Amino acid sequence: MNKGGYRYDCAAEWRYTRVLLAFIKKGDSKYTRGELKIALESNQYVPEYLTGKKPIPRYLPATIMMQGEDEGFCYTARNIKAWRKVSGAIDWLKEQASC
Repeated sequence: MNKGGYRYDCAAEWRYTRVLLAFIKKGDSKYTRGELKIALESNQYVPEYLTGKKPIPRYLPATIMMQGEDEGFCYTARNIKAWRKVSGAIDWLKEQASC
């Protein structure tokens, strides 16, 4: 494993969870916006599903394509409750990701 652990993992699961954690710890900050920029580079679809712009499909695929739309809605299906528990997180994401 590399020295940074999961910090350099490209999966949406890690990148967007880091964004949420940064928002919890630092709110709307330069650091949090930087984490979001990195996450958006790994998967541009996650914000559309987290913010409700697109509905999460009823059935999730058995496999997903990294950086694909299916990764975006699968991440959201697994993590939407955590995002909803953090006051202001989804509204902030909507504003920052222009959803």
